[in-house]
Amino acid sequence: MTEYTKKLKHKRNIFFCIDTLLWTLTPVILFILTFSALGGNGNLLSLFSEHVKETIIGFGTTALIAGLCAIVVKDKIRPFLGAVSVILAVALYGTTGMFIVFGIEMIEEYIFHTIYKHYANKFSINKEIDKRN
Repeated sequence: MTEYTKKLKHKRNIFFCIDTLLWTLTPVILFILTFSALGGNGNLLSLFSEHVKETIIGFGTTALIAGLCAIVVKDKIRPFLGAVSVILAVALYGTTGMFIVFGIEMIEEYIFHTIYKHYANKFSINKEIDKRN
């Protein structure tokens, strides 16, 4: 493997880690914040108003169906975790939280994931070129 190919592999791995951390840590952090907001009462729905409860149930049902479909067709779980993140953000922080989560998801999808795919493609092409030499 040439030095250039090694650099591409390294960059691919870095952007893969950043990309994966962004879409997996967002729901994990929101779960932690949700359950820390429970305090001692232990009842999650007692924290929220009726409107927010309806939103959680509606988004939750949609996310559950999407998650089951993703598992059945062996598709990516990323959209499911994105929906869960939006549900928790709306429940905890209202529209501000929703916009923050959407911002994180857009940065992850359109910047880091795109850069990761770019370096992954360049790495695979250079790896094949190195095999020929």
